[in-house]
Amino acid sequence: MTRFLFALRQGWLFRREIKQLALTSKITNVTQLELSYLIAKKIKVLALDFDGVLASHGQVQPDEEVVIWLNALRETSIKLALLSNKPNQARRQYFQTAFPELLFIAGFPKKPYPQGLLAIAQHFKVQPQEVFLADDRLLTGVLASCLAGTQVAYVCPARQNFKARWLEESFFEVVRCVERWIMIGR
Repeated sequence: MTRFLFALRQGWLFRREIKQLALTSKITNVTQLELSYLIAKKIKVLALDFDGVLASHGQVQPDEEVVIWLNALRETSIKLALLSNKPNQARRQYFQTAFPELLFIAGFPKKPYPQGLLAIAQHFKVQPQEVFLADDRLLTGVLASCLAGTQVAYVCPARQNFKARWLEESFFEVVRCVERWIMIGR
């Protein structure tokens, strides 16, 4: 409940920035984030949410097209980090094996608190504005980015698999709709 109230209070303070981002976002798939775009924005670290961005909820591994995209990114100078509110052990093991260079963040307060993003910047010894977060939630990842001073892409719509996890996906779709209604009136 504390995190929810924090998100509402801080979301209200950053409502203009969040609304502008939500209304202008053209990122419908994280794989649209191309290297040239990230370089133009002077990004040194790409932080990624998992559920809804790399895969649908509850999956252990990213979707196949995302794995291909991640493999292409690992050949660049951009560092990768995973910042999920569900950093479970199975995901950690997957990334340690498949992408050992990716920083797996855990042990910090969940988004929208900015500590995870700030830890990423500190770990890679970069300024917060050189970190770019891709997230599918306005009042968690996007708000955390506003608070931390990082750059952000709002990925909308989120990756979903209603056949595999109907209840969980339905819950988070309602949450996303409520966030959009609160922040932008739609």
